[in-house]
Amino acid sequence: MKKLIVPLLIILSYNCYAQQNELSWFTDFDVAKRVSKDRNKPILLYFTGRDWSVACRDFRTEVIETIKFEQFTDKFILQKVDIPKNEDLISKKLLKANKKLLKKYNKEKTFPFMVVVNHEGNIVAEEGGYRASLRDPERFFSLLETTSNNY
Repeated sequence: MKKLIVPLLIILSYNCYAQQNELSWFTDFDVAKRVSKDRNKPILLYFTGRDWSVACRDFRTEVIETIKFEQFTDKFILQKVDIPKNEDLISKKLLKANKKLLKKYNKEKTFPFMVVVNHEGNIVAEEGGYRASLRDPERFFSLLETTSNNY
């Protein structure tokens, strides 16, 4: 019996840890703005092309899925704006809303792209592409720290 309990506990503890590390991303910008206002936190818009952009995949692995990024999640309202090539990956309604956000906040269609906005949707800070500061996660985290401290 003891031989079964120990492996079972290891598996259960791993599953609990994995669930805790899942980030909660809003997909409805109006809801994100209301929550931003209620909690007095800026919104971090994350533009990604998850099914076609190699830079987005690298950025997700090197920045978004790190413990360091997770430490910032209590300072921002997270909003994911996915623009997939395979439009069947998200609902038509969500794709339409995401394209509207793309047109307003990411006119050059740079991926990945991060924009920090307030609860009214006004831009506070932005960083586009997987260049200079986005290739260096520490510089990106410094940008998040500065933005959250000045908000």
